Amino acid sequence: LEVGNYVFKCTVWDTYNNLEMDLINVTVQDTTSPQLDTADPDLQYEYGNDNQYISWTWSDASPDHYEILRNGSIIESNTWSSGIPINITVSGLELGTYEYTCIVNDTFGLVNQHSIIVEVVDTTPPTLVDVPSDIFYAQGSTGNEINWTWFDLKPGKYNITQNTSLI
Repeated sequence: LEVGNYVFKCTVWDTYNNLEMDLINVTVQDTTSPQLDTADPDLQYEYGNDNQYISWTWSDASPDHYEILRNGSIIESNTWSSGIPINITVSGLELGTYEYTCIVNDTFGLVNQHSIIVEVVDTTPPTLVDVPSDIFYAQGSTGNEINWTWFDLKPGKYNITQNTSLI
């Protein structure tokens, strides 16, 4: 039987046409939680890379709604369809580790969940944008300078040395 409520009636007669009957209510319930079909593996990406997303695909005969949590806080909630991926972008995050959890419910209140860890890293060294040439100065001249131009999405600190001495 499909999920639902059914009434079964049994009627019995004897040879003198005397009868007796009984009614039984049968409820068929869905006891299977939504099943995870596919989910992306944990993700690590370089800070500043765009178009990063993660995805889950669930199946259930009676899908209802889902929530996506990032580090325990709801960031998205909507309805879902069986076999259709639930996607969320994870671009634009600061450096760090994030836990994304997709929780799905069906219309019978059955629940399942799965988490994906997203790590945003910075392994790209600064890039020298303007490379100065070797310079020759006359002894005793003043006002001389050397200019370096560097680029980095997360600039930090720098130091300049002269013949191995920090200046």
